[in-house]
Amino acid sequence: MEKIAQALGKDVEFFLKDSISIPEINHFTFNKIAFYAGEPSKKQERIANQLADYRTKWNSYCALV
Repeated sequence: MEKIAQALGKDVEFFLKDSISIPEINHFTFNKIAFYAGEPSKKQERIANQLADYRTKWNSYCALV
């Protein structure tokens, strides 16, 4: 609970309140992806880097078309 609170920028007391409101996400942007699931493994880092490289190449291709 402490790690989750810390990742959210909250105190542990945040989870002890009677009600917790979670804001609804109304839109998504394709160029912004954020998450935290602990330290990535080497394989996960490699996949993330490949995805970032693919996105850069895709943007370059779209600019040419």
